[in-house]
Amino acid sequence: MTQMKASISEVMETMFFYPVELKEELGLEESGLFQAENKVIIAAIDFSGPLNGRIFLMIPEDVLGLMAENLMGLETEKISTALVTGTAQEALNMIAGNAFSKTPFDVPVDLGVPEIITALPDKGLDQILMVETMDGMMALGCDI
Repeated sequence: MTQMKASISEVMETMFFYPVELKEELGLEESGLFQAENKVIIAAIDFSGPLNGRIFLMIPEDVLGLMAENLMGLETEKISTALVTGTAQEALNMIAGNAFSKTPFDVPVDLGVPEIITALPDKGLDQILMVETMDGMMALGCDI
């Protein structure tokens, strides 16, 4: 999770021009991320190697729209649903790739293809990191 913390800040600020602040004391329930008025997009990516598991990125659709605008350099009216969901998948891919490139493992970590899912695992997540943006909360979770 240490590499994930550094990675999410680097990727969000460098690739999306989107400053973030980690809220380590905040849990998923207290964050308000999944309130009724938020449509949250969940992207997931599997990884294998020295560790096996899945990483989840949860972002409100309106925040993703702004991220897509920044990444693609397009105006709001030109951002399609496919670009919004693709932005979630690409953000997760960049965050995970960046984080795993900084691990001390002797064996490389293989990343799967990011996908959009409809729900988190029933058993919950092993680790969760809340991230505050200027437009709302997002979360990064890991299930190992």
